Amino acid sequence: MTARVALLCLGDRAQRARDNPAESHFAPLFAALAAAGLQPEPAVWHDDFAAEVQAQLLQVQAVLVWCNPIEAGRRRTVLDALLRDVAERPARLAQGPRVAGFGHQAVNALHPGHADPGPRLYHDADWPEGRHLRQCLEGGWLALLCERLGLAGAQLPLLWDADFMFGDTPPGQEQRYVLCEANVSGVSPYPPSANAPLVQALCERLTPGLSWRP
Repeated sequence: MTARVALLCLGDRAQRARDNPAESHFAPLFAALAAAGLQPEPAVWHDDFAAEVQAQLLQVQAVLVWCNPIEAGRRRTVLDALLRDVAERPARLAQGPRVAGFGHQAVNALHPGHADPGPRLYHDADWPEGRHLRQCLEGGWLALLCERLGLAGAQLPLLWDADFMFGDTPPGQEQRYVLCEANVSGVSPYPPSANAPLVQALCERLTPGLSWRP
């Protein structure tokens, strides 16, 4: 049986009725999941038809969620309760941590004359300028994060990000960084290079030992 994977994001009744992955800004991810032999499907969410979405999620083998804690004036209290219920069933929601790409942006928010941020540039996990940061993340920082939060690596979301600023670096030393925040919900946009490891991690969760490469 082909595993069904729901991609959940906020929308309205009309968007749910259209049910067209090609209209989604996650279209490349839909294509990557299908290429891996999975059966991706949209799961447009709104509190007004929560029971309908819950019935859908109980029929799939995995759920990928993009919905901010506060969006369009609503909190995701109803969705969180629903996801906790679904997570007790056979669906899988997470995997262990690894760096899948970088986003780099020049932000001038604190400069009085230039409050607008610069363009956001995306790079894959092998971006040379991100080498040291990746080593720090995969070599200890992520394990420390899990330890401090009392989480196993497999309890982290499939896709999440950590925002850093450049820190003061003494001459002759590797670049230092200051952690601003970690976003674990509704992470979008994200580096296109993250699609392949995201699909691979999902395949490994659904079928241990299964390997997929684009």
